[in-house]
This record gives sequence, structure tokens and C-alpha cells, in this order.
Amino acid sequence: MKRDDEFEHADMPENIRLIYSRDAVSSSDLDILVRYWTRKDGKFAEAVQQISAALGPSSGKVSQYLTTLPATAILTQADLTCVHCGTGPILTSRSDYQRFQKRSRHVDTDGFCQTCAYWHKPMKPNSQWVLGHLTRTTVRELLKRYYSQEDCSALVKEYAINVDPVEFAAKLNGEITRGRCRHCDHGYNFDAMSQVEYFEGYAERLMSCSNCGHDALVQIVRNGTWEEEDFGLTYSISEFSDIEGMSPCTCKQCERERNSDPARKRQRILRAYSSPKQLADINNLSLQQIVCLLGMLWSRTSEDRPHIVLAPNVERMHLTPQDRHKWDWMRTLTKSSVIYVDAEKSQLNAFEDDDINTYFMGKVTYLTNVTLDGESRAEPSKLLSAIIAKFRNGYWQERWTEELLPLWKDIATAECMAYTEERAGFYNLGLPNEEKLRAIFQKLLDGFSTSEIWYMISSAYMNAAAFLQSDRCKSHAHATNTVPSKIVSLSGQPRSQTKKWSRIKDIPRCAVTEVLFDIMLDAEEDAGFNLSPGNTWHRLLDRHLSRNPSNAGQNSQSRHLLASDEALRELAEEYGDPRIEALVAYAIAAREFFSGSNHGPHPVEHSLNIGDIPK
Repeated sequence: MKRDDEFEHADMPENIRLIYSRDAVSSSDLDILVRYWTRKDGKFAEAVQQISAALGPSSGKVSQYLTTLPATAILTQADLTCVHCGTGPILTSRSDYQRFQKRSRHVDTDGFCQTCAYWHKPMKPNSQWVLGHLTRTTVRELLKRYYSQEDCSALVKEYAINVDPVEFAAKLNGEITRGRCRHCDHGYNFDAMSQVEYFEGYAERLMSCSNCGHDALVQIVRNGTWEEEDFGLTYSISEFSDIEGMSPCTCKQCERERNSDPARKRQRILRAYSSPKQLADINNLSLQQIVCLLGMLWSRTSEDRPHIVLAPNVERMHLTPQDRHKWDWMRTLTKSSVIYVDAEKSQLNAFEDDDINTYFMGKVTYLTNVTLDGESRAEPSKLLSAIIAKFRNGYWQERWTEELLPLWKDIATAECMAYTEERAGFYNLGLPNEEKLRAIFQKLLDGFSTSEIWYMISSAYMNAAAFLQSDRCKSHAHATNTVPSKIVSLSGQPRSQTKKWSRIKDIPRCAVTEVLFDIMLDAEEDAGFNLSPGNTWHRLLDRHLSRNPSNAGQNSQSRHLLASDEALRELAEEYGDPRIEALVAYAIAAREFFSGSNHGPHPVEHSLNIGDIPK
């Protein structure tokens, strides 16, 4: 034992030394310390569990108890001794002994002494860094002296630094100060503060992130709420963008931040979407446009809403049979400026942040751009009332006549496709080629109603489901592919065997159907669903035109369609009434007689109308 004024030094086997307070450590605690640190034959002589039994606490708390004593265990192994203060690493537990024994250099991989806080190994001896030959402790001392305004030239010479004193701060680079991009957290590398900058309290660097291209003004301040420390230099980092005198950063993230700012985004929307300069005249609209416009207004009428607002989520019914075709219909209005985006009331999330000219059609609010008097935009509620009143009086544009049948068939085809999708889901089968199905439906609508085609679709899927269970079916796709041919086959059966299906709740009437048939053509009993477009479109139009005497020319133009024998037979077949069939047969025979079959063919100058035949 070696005694001095305050501490006892007890040298234990295998390079362990106990240093403890002579007056503060009791004999029993000293006994515990000695038993805990004594080694014999390359291992600790006594198990911790045995020591714990004598001490009282559990074995896991023995080392914790020992740290409360005024005593220190030090490893005195030669190759682990600090060359600066002559002490070895401090041991806090037995695991420290094992850890330090495995290392060939002092305490940790950087050569740091816990006793004197001194670094012993050069930081980067083989690098190009001007301070790489110095230890971390030496760098701390150097920077402390440098930022205390000592002469830079003298310091460079004293520490053997190969650099021009003027460039000293610049050569410190990111080894001294670090910051991170606020967008991608990528590290910045920039010059350290000079003596003058440090004396003033801050430095500024205009930086560009090498990862995301973000440009920012980085301020390095000695004191701040968020601090970093490198080699004794304590500082905080703040980043600024779009400040006065600095060009706005154009990186994607900064653009996104600016664009998503509510006030800025609203201003951009207002600049991008203004009201059209030219008003749309109702008389110049196509049939699809007038039907779509009327449908949008009609679908938003409600007893509890006196004013019509073309806003999202206020529709009381779907605009078209299939939602995915809704946008095609609406584009006919937006492209021709019949409706336009309400830049003030549309929700901000309806527009893309990165491209304000791109918007979601189902999220924006629209305004109408239609004039009734040729001078001002009509308010939606008044526009709806005025259009309905015009059609009640037989309003019709002559060019719409040739558009009616294709438009009706387009709506009916969409309803047939919607029902096909519903049946496919019901039977857990696929959807056949859509283009092929549409072509079939378009052809069938020349002689069948949507109601009858629904019967064919339902029967075809029922047949496909039964075929799926048979040994002849190879797969679900095989069963699905039988649907188109079965529909065609059913259309060729006797007309008396073709049934009519009713609507289902999942596919109710849509706005364009109600508008076209109930309001514009004043048809009854869901005519668009229950009548064949090809056979009856001209009769519905005749009936509508007859409400206005000024349409006599258009009326006679459509009546000529009954002049053919085939048209008369289709009329008889449609009604299925023996009396009408007899009248049709009489009309055909009369036409043949008056055409002069015994005198050779000649043009028919007069057509025979059903109304001319006596009852």
C-alpha cells in the first residue's frame, strides 16, 4: 500500500489500481472493492453473485453501488497509459476491463483520455486537410486561440500548418462547421468563420445543396437555441430562403412550399382563371352541350336550395350513366366556355400545387357563361327556368335533329355498359372487350330498347355462369368470352320471346336522361330506357315539334320516315297491336296500288299517313 495526504493507492493484480479516499471508504466497502477487482489466473477471482450475497443488493446492482463510493479503478497497462497525464483508462465495471484489454490504443478509437480530456492521435494524418496532422485536442487549442483574435500568421507557423494565413478559415472547410439542408437533410460543406466574422458574432454563406439543388442563405451564429460543437467552436445554424435581396430558390421543394401557401395559391388561381371574354349563346350550343348544361343545372336543384351552385358534392343524381364518361361530357362545356372555373370559390386542393393550370374537374366550382339576352351572363337558376320554358314551347334547333339519334344511342350504350359491369360483378366474372360490346350495343339499339338489351345481358351472364361450372369451360375468361356471342344470339330470337327488364337501384336514371326525355322531348314512362332509339326517335321528335306551329317545316321533314314499307312494319312490330298491324298492312297495300304497279314504276308523289285511314 502507498499512502499520501488524501488517497490510498492499492495496486491489484493484472494492472488494476484502486484509488480511494482514506477517510470516506469504510473497511467493509474497501473489502467489497478489493474482492470485486481482484483477478487471478487471467480472470476475476470471485463471482459477482458471491459479492452480492455479502453486500445485500442484487448482482446487477453491485457495480452501480461501487460507483457511489469515493473510489476509482484505473487500468495501468503500459500501452493504454496516457502519455500526457500518465494515467490509464477509468474502469466503471468489469466489462470495461475486458473492453480495454482488446484495444491496442488508448481508451477509444480516437485516442481520448478520460482523465485529462486529451486527444493523442492525429485526426487525419494522411488526408489533404491542413489540420489533419494535429490531434483533436491540439485543434481545439488552435481554434480557441484563433477565434480569440491571436495573430493568424503566428498560429500557422507555430502549428506547422501548410496554408496561407489569408486562406486559413477557408481551408477549415466542412471539417469545422456543418449544416444540413432543411429539405433533404443532406450535409452542407462550407467555410468556417473568419476571425472578423466570429468577432462580429455570425457568418453568412450562400449555399446550394448538392443533393436536391436547394439554394439558401446559411447563417452561422455563435449563440443560438440549437447549438453544435466542433473542436471547441460552439455555434448555431439558421437557413433562410426568399429573403430580400436574394433570388427565390427554384428547387422543387421550395416551389412546392410557395405554391401550397394558401394566400399565394389563391392569387395564382385568380391570375390563371378569369371569366371568358365571349359569352356563349344558347342558340349556338350543340345538342350534347345543351343536354349536359341542363343536366348539370337539373341535378343540383333542391327544395331547400333556392340558388343553384355548380359545386362538387351537391348533386342529387349522377350526371351520366357512368361516372368515367361524365368528364367527357363536361369537357364539351369547358372547352367551349359554356361553363368556367370559379377561381374565388373553388377549393384550393382542386388545383395542382406544381401546375396551377391543372385542376380536378370533380373538385372545382363552376360558373355558367351562357347569355339569354345577348348581353349578360344568366344566373344558373334563371337559366334553368328559361331553358325549360323554351322546350315546353317546342324549342328545337334544326341541326339537333341529326344529333338526336347518336346522342340517345350514346346514353343507352353507357347504360348497357353499366349494367354489364353490374352483372359481371354479381356473377364474379370478367368484362368482355369493351370496344366490341359497345359496337354490339350500338347495332342492337337500332331495333331494341335498353330494357330489352338488359334482358339479353342478364341472360348472357347467367348462361356464362352456368357454363363456368361445366367441364367444357377452361377458365373464367373462357366463360366471360361467351357473353358477347350470347347477346347477339338472343337478339335473333323471335321478338315475342324478348323480355323487358326494369331498372335496378344501383343504376338509376341520370340527369341527362331525365333532361333529354322528360324535359326536352316531354316523353313519358322513361322513354329513353323502354323505347328503341332507332325505331322511335323520329316519333318522339315529331311529338315535341308539334307543340310549336313554327316547327311545321321540321315536322314534315321527319314525317317522311314513315313513307317506307320497312318503317311501317317496324311501327307495327313496336306496338304489337293487331289493329295497328292491320292498318299497316292496308297502308302498304294502298301504297303499292297507288304507285301504279300495273303501269310501271314511277316516283311516289304522295305518302299515306296513318291518320288518313278511316277508323
